[in-house]
Amino acid sequence: MRLKKSLIMMQAFGALAFSTAALAETSSDNVLSIQVEGRALTLYKEDEASVGTRTNTPIDETPQSIQVITQELIEDQAANEVTDLFRSMSGVSYFNYGIIKMRGFEQESQVLYDGVKGDPFRTFTIPQLFNIEEVQTLKGPTGALYGAGEAGGVINYVTKKPTYEQENTIELAAGNKDFLSGSVESSGPANEDGTQRYRVGIYSSSEDSYRNNVEEDNEIIDLGYAWDLSDDSTLTLQYTHFYQLGERVRGVPIDSDGNFLADSSWNSNEPDDYQEFESDIFQANLEHSINDWLDSNFTFRYYETEETQKYHQSRALTDTDSDGVDDAVTRQYRDQTRIYKGFDLASYFVADLGEHTIVTGADYHFASEDELFYYSGTTDGTSSTPSALSLTDPSYDDDVSAYDMSLNRDRSTDLNQAGIYIQDQWRATNKINLVTGARLDYIQEDVVDNDDGSDNASYDDIGYSARIGATYNMSLSV
Repeated sequence: MRLKKSLIMMQAFGALAFSTAALAETSSDNVLSIQVEGRALTLYKEDEASVGTRTNTPIDETPQSIQVITQELIEDQAANEVTDLFRSMSGVSYFNYGIIKMRGFEQESQVLYDGVKGDPFRTFTIPQLFNIEEVQTLKGPTGALYGAGEAGGVINYVTKKPTYEQENTIELAAGNKDFLSGSVESSGPANEDGTQRYRVGIYSSSEDSYRNNVEEDNEIIDLGYAWDLSDDSTLTLQYTHFYQLGERVRGVPIDSDGNFLADSSWNSNEPDDYQEFESDIFQANLEHSINDWLDSNFTFRYYETEETQKYHQSRALTDTDSDGVDDAVTRQYRDQTRIYKGFDLASYFVADLGEHTIVTGADYHFASEDELFYYSGTTDGTSSTPSALSLTDPSYDDDVSAYDMSLNRDRSTDLNQAGIYIQDQWRATNKINLVTGARLDYIQEDVVDNDDGSDNASYDDIGYSARIGATYNMSLSV
């Protein structure tokens, strides 16, 4: 009886195993594969960027490190200015105000907007993100593509453009330290077929600080108009106005061991100190497809900026009561006005020749700076110079109008840069991609001392840059 039951059980398990194998064999071709990606991969990760080659190239096929901060990440971090994004940029560290360091090199001149030079922000000003779609960083030497600049890389701000679909946004925000901001944006088609499009954006913000005598106001007007001249040509016009009014701060005094000598709210500025920045930027871009394998791109960018700085600069620790302990800081008052003007012309052609993509182009950059700098000497105990400021009980009551002012410098600087370049992207195999390029640059800079001419100077030079790089895809499934 037991043997009979065992045979029945063996037959049942055998039939079940056979039917399961048969079902797997017949349905193996119909298995549904589902891949779920989180927010970071769908919204924060950009697969292509043009900053490394001037073509929309997959980042994995670009032989340089590229990072893209997308609009979604900017919004999710509630970032209002570029300093809010530094923590999200690998290899980037905060240096001072809007200036950063990339791979240890200070980045001040190598800043691009839509792939073109012409950065209106200088010294104490901080770039705002209201009109920025995304921030691209290209790390490492970039001379073969963009000409003279820092070895750490470049930052490219991609600005917001008019959209084909209607988008309307109103935002209000409030925070601690009396932060308050509001913005209105509208973008969309200006006619029925969408061949003409517009963008209007207005932004305003104000905030206080935990530091004494520090407030900041920002105003931005951003306008855009795009026109499809034909099926092969699009003209985009943009105008942006920036206004910043605020008091910038220096650090809190420390001793030789790095210990703070004053409260973190301490600041060397008087209540009437300020930094005022106003800039107007015009940009025009024409994209034209010449035929099915050759495209062209032309950009003109002009900016005009005026920046005024009136502030007290910390100079040295001092012992005001002769008890052997430093209890105050001497100060210097600085009155500076800088006017920046510049324009850029850039054009390039992209030829799609199958396995080879050839990019050739030329650009011209002009920038001028007029600087007028007065100062009142370091504290000497008289009312004609700034008073020493106590570390423990600061009294902000200096009369700036009583200071004796001296001219530090009055100079003008003109910079001219011109370059031509060529680049080849070769898809050697389905796994190997090579990028080669070369660029020739001419630079001329003239400095004029408007006071007595003693510091007049002139420089000019010609140089070339070249690069070669490759990527290898070890697995096509990766």
